[in-house]
Order: sequence, then C-alpha cells, then structure tokens
Amino acid sequence: MTTALDIATMLTSCPSPGSPLPIPLENPSAERARTRRDAAERKRKERAKRREAGLPDPRSVDSAIAQAVATILMQSSIPARIQQTKTLDGIAVSLKSIMGEAMAILVEGRNQVPAGARQALIDRLGLAG
Repeated sequence: MTTALDIATMLTSCPSPGSPLPIPLENPSAERARTRRDAAERKRKERAKRREAGLPDPRSVDSAIAQAVATILMQSSIPARIQQTKTLDGIAVSLKSIMGEAMAILVEGRNQVPAGARQALIDRLGLAG
C-alpha cells in the first residue's frame, strides 16, 4: 500500500541527470493484475509449446483416462460385482487395457497424433522411467 510518506518522497526527490528514474510503486490491485497477466502469458507459452510438440492438453488426457477406466469397468461388469459382494477385494483392472482404451479415445475420438497421445499418457500416468 502506498503511504502518504511514499508519495511525498516521490514528489520531492529529483534524480540527478543520467541516473535511472525511480520505479513507481504499484498498488495492490495493479500488482495482482500484473501477476495474473504474467501467469496467463506463461500458460499461453506452455500450451503453444505442447501443441508444437504434438502433445494433447493435460485436461484432455485426464478426461481420456477417466473415460477409459469407466468404460473398462462397465465392460467387465465390475460395478455389478461390487454391488453383489459389497467389497472391492479382488477387483483388478489391467493398466494395458486402460492405456489402450485411452489411446483409442485420444487418437480416434479426439484426433490426436498417436505418438503425442502415447507420450502424454505415459507422462500423466508416471510411467516414464
């Protein structure tokens, strides 16, 4: 917050010729706005870099993984088995089937490049080693 003393100091101080001008103080609102603009610009650059590399948006990858898990669970009749047994014991889903279904969703359903979709899935699931 700019105080009266800060304003008085800015008004009464005269820089000597050739010296840099003092940086004006930002009010909190302007500082927050600058921070938001900087963050938005950083995200724009990140998204452009991902597009150039042929990688899908992380939200799209997350959505494809969730949709793949739901599809596999329904195809395997796992929800019905859970309702019957009232337990999650013995329930297993293959990571290979999740990857395959998510790849199909990204490549066929969302028109992503296969290599980029595969790399994004590997990165998102933490399978890179």
